[in-house]
Amino acid sequence: MSIRTDRIHSRLTPVEPAAERLPFWSRSTNPIVRRHLGLYWRTLPPELQPVLRIVLVWIALLIGGVLVFDVLQVALVFLIVSFVVLPVLTLWYAHILIEIAVRSAAMMQSERRDNTLTLLMTTPMSLEQILLGKVAAAFWRRMDDWVLIVYGVALAAPPAIYSAMSPVWQGTGSPLLVSVAVVGGLAVALLRIMLEPIMIGMIGVFVGAVVPYRNTAISLSVALGSAYVVLINLLTRLPSLRPQQIGRVTVAPDYALVVLIDFVLPIVLPALITWGLLRVTARLLRRD
Repeated sequence: MSIRTDRIHSRLTPVEPAAERLPFWSRSTNPIVRRHLGLYWRTLPPELQPVLRIVLVWIALLIGGVLVFDVLQVALVFLIVSFVVLPVLTLWYAHILIEIAVRSAAMMQSERRDNTLTLLMTTPMSLEQILLGKVAAAFWRRMDDWVLIVYGVALAAPPAIYSAMSPVWQGTGSPLLVSVAVVGGLAVALLRIMLEPIMIGMIGVFVGAVVPYRNTAISLSVALGSAYVVLINLLTRLPSLRPQQIGRVTVAPDYALVVLIDFVLPIVLPALITWGLLRVTARLLRRD
């Protein structure tokens, strides 16, 4: 009877074992996260294995385009769907980032206003874990929507990425290099979706810790997050990143700069900003 009860209990509470795969600060079972989530703490962690399968299918299509058939013909089948779906996903993703910025700034500002952060610092968790827990709580509130964004990008983004990158990399004369660039672009897009919400949440936590007024903290967090998104996308518009026609001569793009801006900075910058703001915020709070 007890064995049957344990099995039923394990089926009814899948959150705890699934959450064990995540870092402690990001788990929905983390007390700091549960405190802010309420009933939302029972949201299941995302299953990203299907996303990996989708990516592998696209890799197979791209490799097949190099070895067997013209990948452009495959990409064009999905290109119209991609250009219809991606703007919707972009607006939805922007809404999620705004909500994360608003919630994280509001939660941190409330802790400072109510003078409850000192009480939290007496718990066994480190200050860094507490701050990241605020970010995780804001993130978990939109976890279901975020998972749909990840699936949508994995399914719909490759044709648009191929359309954007093929003019740049076809100048190398290597179809395989074009396919590698498309796969790399898809990987970067998926990693950005994972890193940027954490970065935006950390911006909100930092601003909420240093700005004494709730509305000001929320507005400033949204403004700083928006400024980052605008800046990182403006960098991709640099003329030297695309082939240029000068008279009858086609000037190849600066491929080192293309790799830096298209593949490196979108991943490295969010990680560095998150790490830097976490250290600065923790130092400021310990000083107080």
